[in-house]
Amino acid sequence: MILDDGSGALAVDENSAALGSLTMTGYADTVTLTNIIDVDGNAVLDGAIADGGGSLQVSGHLTLTEGMTDIPNAVEVVLNGTGNVNTNGVSGGAIEVNTAGTHTQTGNCKFSSITMTAGKYDVGAYGLVVPNTISGTGGTFDFGAGYLELAGGGLDGDGITMDNASATAVGGDIESVDLTGKTALLHLWGTTSGGNTNVTETSPYFIGNPVYVY
Repeated sequence: MILDDGSGALAVDENSAALGSLTMTGYADTVTLTNIIDVDGNAVLDGAIADGGGSLQVSGHLTLTEGMTDIPNAVEVVLNGTGNVNTNGVSGGAIEVNTAGTHTQTGNCKFSSITMTAGKYDVGAYGLVVPNTISGTGGTFDFGAGYLELAGGGLDGDGITMDNASATAVGGDIESVDLTGKTALLHLWGTTSGGNTNVTETSPYFIGNPVYVY
């Protein structure tokens, strides 16, 4: 499906057949998701995405166009295939990773939250900003060589495999960190607006090393 600058506001209710791809380059209006929108290929988003009780499922690459409206926190975007992810400075809604493959960042990304269910999310060499919580029941969160900014949220590692955590700085305004049972050293930095460290660490030692806050 292609939406361009000549397309008006739409309410999308696709509940029978998946879209091969979704391209919205140049679109300047609003698409309201009223059902599960399943994109078997790549999705390039632009304009505005509104919450109508639906969600967006993407099996290929997910690209948000620079300058488009932030996707609301209430809109769930499910990554359920293998592809690249780049939000180009735009907030990409609430992400769920539920796949047998890997979704890899190719630029700095921002999501309101991340839920890991299955598969892998790889930050790569880029930055990831998550104002709320990263949590889940399965899958692998790979910190890569990038950085993670929680920006007022938390990191709940219970149920998630974490790769390359020892190479990554995690910071921002951190509410809580629960890495119980994890086998990698995680370096944390961050303060509240008042300048005080705001980290609750429920398991401060793993492989004999403390979590550092600086």
